[in-house]
Amino acid sequence: MVLILIALKKFAEETKREAIFRDFLVATAIALAYMFAVFLFWLLFLFIHSGGSLQGPEIAIFSLFILFLTWIAGTISASYARRSFEALAQVSGEILFSSAGKLFSLGAILLIILVGSILIFIGEVYSIVAFFTLPDKMAIEESAAVSEGS
Repeated sequence: MVLILIALKKFAEETKREAIFRDFLVATAIALAYMFAVFLFWLLFLFIHSGGSLQGPEIAIFSLFILFLTWIAGTISASYARRSFEALAQVSGEILFSSAGKLFSLGAILLIILVGSILIFIGEVYSIVAFFTLPDKMAIEESAAVSEGS
């Protein structure tokens, strides 16, 4: 993920489209912050109930609640990642970035029924292929001139 952030930062600087980097940075920040918060909340929950008062229904309800909040945060994070990849596809002309963003978003929505993990994996493969199919040097001046003229 760090390498993708570095690549998107350099791409955003070259194309003067900061939204490409900013949206993916927001997606990453949401995902990492929420995962850290869930971890701390779980530790707090287990510490409070370590005296033996922990019962089955409490754990099940708490787990479902955390799972639902994680799903919501993942969906929001994936929507920002999709926006970033769609902007990248628009600037680079590589349609695989757009497909990867759509697969991330759809995968995050369907993750609740476990089908989404397959779609997210396919989206990762698409993004890898898209990065490798980019030329070493792009005609950045043309795309920058078109966006400035609009």
